[in-house]
Amino acid sequence: MGEGGSRKRRPAWPGQQRPSWMARRMTDRDPVRIVPVILSGGSGVRLWPVSRALYPKQLLPLVTRRSMLQETAVRAGEVAGHAAPVVVCNHEHRFAVAEQLREAGIAAGAVVLEPVARGTAPAAALGALLAAREAP
Repeated sequence: MGEGGSRKRRPAWPGQQRPSWMARRMTDRDPVRIVPVILSGGSGVRLWPVSRALYPKQLLPLVTRRSMLQETAVRAGEVAGHAAPVVVCNHEHRFAVAEQLREAGIAAGAVVLEPVARGTAPAAALGALLAAREAP
């Protein structure tokens, strides 16, 4: 604590100066390559009867003529400098996911198959680990 019992405040980000060690690390590295990780999971129970376990909402054209998976993959591909996306999906959806990516003209960097649905956190961690291994 400083004089008079007041604490010395550290600057908060963004918009304020970053510590010198952080600026040095960020400028010394090669440019960061972003690897989009698309989580294509879920069993489709909330949109039943339109969405079913074998044909969940991410594979349906709900807003446009393309499915939510296709829209997401196309958006990720439009950003310059992004690597090919890593798609994490249930093994039961593998053929539908591959076909929809092909229809959208997107070449996935990898399609990771979950043997059993375990939720968002494990799928995100799996995608992040694969992305880190491919483009550290």
